[in-house]
Amino acid sequence: MPLELIKAVGSARRMAPNPSAMWRYGFAVVVVLAATGVRLALNPVLGVEAPHMPFNLAVIIAAWFGGSRPGLVAAALSAFSVDWFFVEPLHSPFIAGREGVWSLVLFVITASLIALLVGSLRALLLARARAEAILRRQAHLINLAHDAIITTDSDRRIVTWNNGAEQMYGWSESEAVGKTLHELLQTSGPISTTEIDASLRRERQWNGELSHTARDSQRLAVESRQVLIRDNQNLPVGILEINRDVTQRKRAEEALRHSEERFRVALTNAPVVVFNQDCELRYTWINSPVLAWANQDYLGRTDAEILGGEESARLTAIKQEVLRSGRGARAEVVVVFQGETYYFDLVAEPLRDCEGTLLGLTCSATDITPTKKSLLEREGLIAKLRDALEEVKLLSGLLSICASCKKITNERGDWETLESYLQSHSQAKFSHGVCPDCLRKLYPEYCK
Repeated sequence: MPLELIKAVGSARRMAPNPSAMWRYGFAVVVVLAATGVRLALNPVLGVEAPHMPFNLAVIIAAWFGGSRPGLVAAALSAFSVDWFFVEPLHSPFIAGREGVWSLVLFVITASLIALLVGSLRALLLARARAEAILRRQAHLINLAHDAIITTDSDRRIVTWNNGAEQMYGWSESEAVGKTLHELLQTSGPISTTEIDASLRRERQWNGELSHTARDSQRLAVESRQVLIRDNQNLPVGILEINRDVTQRKRAEEALRHSEERFRVALTNAPVVVFNQDCELRYTWINSPVLAWANQDYLGRTDAEILGGEESARLTAIKQEVLRSGRGARAEVVVVFQGETYYFDLVAEPLRDCEGTLLGLTCSATDITPTKKSLLEREGLIAKLRDALEEVKLLSGLLSICASCKKITNERGDWETLESYLQSHSQAKFSHGVCPDCLRKLYPEYCK
């Protein structure tokens, strides 16, 4: 096929990438009409010689643009045009002479074979073009991927190396292609590369975590998926390997594990209950290493179902306000469990996901029962002492007493007998009697 014709065909295919049947068959008719016009124009020169000359080209063009069937239609129309216009008797379907008949039959056979061959070639080229377009799109998508997508031959020599592999490992495609993959990346993992290859041969694929070394000597943790590639005879010809860098995720998981371990150790002997509740205030997680009452049996239940009474109503009110306002709260709460009274310093905070959607509550409750009971006991003791002090009234200061009758001036300025004053200002009570001296003085007759 001449280069100019191939370019023309390509241009026409771009203008009509998916021509309809009407377009293809109509184009075949037009090409035959054009060939007929050219042959009529050359008729004064050629006469009855070479009557089929331009029609072979018409069949080729029709088959190339439309396929085998439009090519066969062009061959049939060309045969009719040759018989009608250029083979004697002219303008008649009959042919004079055996040579003319055989010549036309040979043309029909030749044109039909050309149509079939060119149509088949067209179909192959179109299929190849579609396959190449698909491969280009796939290659583009592969290069857009952040994962390292690598193909190797059966000896693990690198064949393709995408942009993701360049960014992950640091080597360009030209530097990596041809090198042995495991040697370049210093592959290590839970199992050896020999065991991985054996698994690929048995199961045709392998998934797992590996450790690779980048160009800057940094060790990378990767999730690797490897698939064995086979040819049409089912023989292994290569390996497709897709690696995803999970180094940061592994570091984050390790940091989280250490944090959770520190959190666990901190709470091991601490009188603290840490728990989560959903938006319906049902317990979804409880951590209480010390307090046995906060057990896992309460998961999926509410405070009203566990505690009941006024305590649960107050707890529910506090937590509902946190859910409503979206702001944390702190309060001292009382919980009665199996007849025992517990006091807690409750902290409730809203629990949200990464997008800010409210999921429930995260709460901590610190057991302050010993401290609270000590405080209550101290306050009770202080009250008792205060009551005792109210009852005890001490006599102090300078008292004005009559030197004759022994009366005392009280706080109102009135003169009061000593006996009455002492009784009102102390716990002292008086009983009356007569001392021996007064008895001898007042009743001498009883003292003889």
